[in-house]
Amino acid sequence: MKKHWKKILTSEDSTEKQYIECNNVSIGYSSISPILEQVNCTFSQGDFIVLLGRNGQGKSTLLKTLVSIVHPISGVIHHTILTHPIHKCIAYVPSTLEIFGFLTVEEYIQMGRYQHTNFLGSFSQEDTNAVKYSMELIGIETLSKRQFSTLSDGEKQKCHIARAIAQEPTFLILDEPTSHLDLPMKRVIMELLHSISKKNIGVLLSTHDVHTVMEVSKTIWFVENNHLIVCNNDDESPKQLDRFFKDSGIKKA
Repeated sequence: MKKHWKKILTSEDSTEKQYIECNNVSIGYSSISPILEQVNCTFSQGDFIVLLGRNGQGKSTLLKTLVSIVHPISGVIHHTILTHPIHKCIAYVPSTLEIFGFLTVEEYIQMGRYQHTNFLGSFSQEDTNAVKYSMELIGIETLSKRQFSTLSDGEKQKCHIARAIAQEPTFLILDEPTSHLDLPMKRVIMELLHSISKKNIGVLLSTHDVHTVMEVSKTIWFVENNHLIVCNNDDESPKQLDRFFKDSGIKKA
């Protein structure tokens, strides 16, 4: 099993990183009043990117546009993704995800493999290995036979991430993955996602938990006043972002 995943989750077999690139993209639900305009950014394998911004500035809509749930109003989103359809390579965890019924944790995480199974939905040994590894990676293998509905919020969030990992994604995109969690669990989830990015998976997440992400973030995307600002770790922080940090009670070193 570990040999199988070494091939998937390391960069040793990849000579060139895949990426998603936005070129002058406008997003929203109306061409008359786009939420974000002239978006230019690149999201590559191995990146760990945090998307920040105040409520109503378009964070969720940007993420939905990157995963093709919402179509861009104008501009081009270019994918250098080798596997088709691209949804096999992009795993998306929305901010709200209700699970009904009597699924066990293992059965729920198996849903991440459906895009890889045949038309009968039959599971191969490779599918089984992927599900087992994702649970081990997230640290929830002891929950495998528990009913999903009986889990705590933190355990459910770990399951959402494990299901996404079981998909064997090139890119993992999450909308508010630490909402409604207590501070210790926020840190656990954030450190977990950061460690996943080191396995040659691009991780992009939106959050309001600024204090938590500042401990691990390298690249920040910041949305304000209809525009996206990209700030890398070595860049000088723009005034808009400094003001946002100040309003959030963060003192920059």
